[in-house]
Amino acid sequence: MTARLTDRLERLERSRLREGGSASVPREVTGAWLRAVAVALGGYPRPRVAEAPYSSDSLSDGFARGLGFADRAEMVSGMEADPDRWCTRVEQASEALCERYRAEGSPPSGDQSFRVLCSALNEVAVAKAGRSEWSDDDTCLVQALSYYGVEEQAR
Repeated sequence: MTARLTDRLERLERSRLREGGSASVPREVTGAWLRAVAVALGGYPRPRVAEAPYSSDSLSDGFARGLGFADRAEMVSGMEADPDRWCTRVEQASEALCERYRAEGSPPSGDQSFRVLCSALNEVAVAKAGRSEWSDDDTCLVQALSYYGVEEQAR
């Protein structure tokens, strides 16, 4: 996932807050959320098949598919052309993750959102297991768990 994409998501959420909306993804859990959307909604990583119609697959491509785009390039074009529509897709992805993990709506309180995050991270861990091409660190996990008050010794 690129820093540019994360920055863009955070800027859009701050903008929505200024306009009286509510941010759907806390800043501290953005990295974990991006990965959850890529895996749970975007089918990342795609299985490697010799005759596949795509040359590579990245977390950004999976995230784009989770938002309903074909790939990262289409998502970037769509995000720049219509930021409001992109923001709507981000909100819909949040709702879809909550629905997937049987939470009702976008959870405003810690208990439900923490359950959604744990379920999402478990799915990401399963997708990540045994894949040498997944070059990702655990910074997003540490930030997300810290946001929910999980002490370092308990991780």
